[in-house]
Amino acid sequence: MNILDSIVETFSKFDNWHIAFLLVIVLLSFFIVKRNVRQFIDDLLLKSRVKESLWLLIIVLGLTCYLIGFVAIKEDGVYRSLVVQLGNLFTTGVVLGFLTNSDRFLGVFKASLNKVITGEEYIGNRKDLPTYWVRISKHLFKDKFPAISEDLLGIVKNNYFPKEDSSYYESYKIKNDIAWDDDERTIIRLVETITVKLVTHGKDHEFVVHSFINKPNRAEMGSIFLRNFYIDNVDVRNERRLKVKNVDYDEANHRTGLEIKIKLKGKETFDLKYVFENRYKYENDHDLSFSASRITKNLTIEVNKCEGMSFDFYKAGTIENFCDRSDANSGEWEYRGIILPKQGYVLHINKTR
Repeated sequence: MNILDSIVETFSKFDNWHIAFLLVIVLLSFFIVKRNVRQFIDDLLLKSRVKESLWLLIIVLGLTCYLIGFVAIKEDGVYRSLVVQLGNLFTTGVVLGFLTNSDRFLGVFKASLNKVITGEEYIGNRKDLPTYWVRISKHLFKDKFPAISEDLLGIVKNNYFPKEDSSYYESYKIKNDIAWDDDERTIIRLVETITVKLVTHGKDHEFVVHSFINKPNRAEMGSIFLRNFYIDNVDVRNERRLKVKNVDYDEANHRTGLEIKIKLKGKETFDLKYVFENRYKYENDHDLSFSASRITKNLTIEVNKCEGMSFDFYKAGTIENFCDRSDANSGEWEYRGIILPKQGYVLHINKTR
């Protein structure tokens, strides 16, 4: 911490009466040192004398900031805090200016002013951060995407930045145990086990998850069953807070499924494990797919090898590629990094002889 930072920190602890008393002392000092005000104004208009009079300009700026901060802005908040901090910076900067040469003072002053404006405390208290982010991003992209930058920023802000839900997944793992459920190899039985850490930042959270299967009409066979649901290794399948609801057949997307809801509270992270058992016709649904519902860090997919089946794996919108760790007994694909909402993968099931 330099001298100016120390002085600013000291001034920030003063109450209004201390600051007012200091201003009186500064003003009296000015009239003692500069008895001829007209001469001062003449000096100020001469470029050769600007540096000599710079300290008074900064004092005036400091006084103006104090007047705005303590008189014009009635309520405490980020803007009042910023203006008062600038007033502290301007007035204490003059003191440092008397102790050092002018050129060095200007360098330290600029650095400290930049620290106040761009500091985390000020930025964190802003109420217009989305707008602020858009303005900065537009400046960054102005030379690269001038025609589409606004549309591009709108997509990123509205689809990839969480608004109401600030939770995200860590270490998401999907294990698929798949087999034929009939001798003719027309019906698939799938046991899907999902283990994941949910990070919620300590707020009460309602966790919602869906599972779907495709079928051409409401009457077609196909079922989904929730076997287990664990929170931190405790089975809550029979607890009242766990709500399991059948999703009505979706005529537009030709699918049906389950909706699971449970309220989580008391801490920031939860280790979740839930198991679905599905039965459906291969001809109606031969893809195992994943589309992230929230930001996900690291994803692993496993599937056992089944006689009469082979698999083709495709990434779906992710920035990086998945690492294929498959062997003779099972298929395994791993993604290390961030997966954004609506990104994921498709695992296509091929029927072999």
